[in-house]
Amino acid sequence: MVFRVLYSENLKFYTRTRRFQVILPLFALLSALEPLLVLAGVVPKPPDVYAFTQGALAQFSEYVLLACAVLAGDAISRDFSREGYFTLTQPVRRSEIMLARFLSAFTAALIVLLVIVGIGVGFSEYMYSGVVPNIIQITLVGLLYAASLTAFVMMFSSLSKSAALSIVTAILVLIIAMPIVQSVVEFLSGVEPWFLITYASEVISNLAQQSYPPHLVTERFGSRTIYLYSPGTLEGVAIIFGYLVVSGLVAWAVYSRKELK
Repeated sequence: MVFRVLYSENLKFYTRTRRFQVILPLFALLSALEPLLVLAGVVPKPPDVYAFTQGALAQFSEYVLLACAVLAGDAISRDFSREGYFTLTQPVRRSEIMLARFLSAFTAALIVLLVIVGIGVGFSEYMYSGVVPNIIQITLVGLLYAASLTAFVMMFSSLSKSAALSIVTAILVLIIAMPIVQSVVEFLSGVEPWFLITYASEVISNLAQQSYPPHLVTERFGSRTIYLYSPGTLEGVAIIFGYLVVSGLVAWAVYSRKELK
């Protein structure tokens, strides 16, 4: 009963914030923009449903990332501000509070994700009378990715007292730092960046292709060999799941021991 109340109240908190009320229509508009331009004849129509879906998923990871970062950025940090004097002094276990915060933030992000997927599926059906065969797998991996990002952002939230700082830090790490590290490791060192969730998220767009890309492609540029890695489906899912478990455990370890000052 207590957990249900915590989850319900936290979900109401997220869905009533200006952040959610801006993100949901904004991402819905951005997801529908290119298909609408195609239907209006402004941009050429993709040749098949595979090309259309790949285009629709091009920014999918970034949308999910931003949604999770903005919505879950203060999931824990607000308990170590003035709000914590009320929350943490109640006879409720921190494990219940944290799980309710995680599930409610994930649910809010999930609503955004499903709207994006629904828009893509709707335009795909209208324009091509069908969807790519792997649409269910794409959606399921997308859900796991959203859950892992929520846990990852909550880990930063547990380390900071400032909601804004935890949100900005998570976004900088995921959008700027990880892609830079991936480029350096992959292109310059020839090493597979299997330890990055941004690399693993490529599974989502790979599943939209007519034939899944090979794990490794090499290209020669003069005397230099460039290595281009692509995660396998099981590999990508394992990496994403690993981020969910490790981030959740770190967030819990910090949250359960951190004192309110």
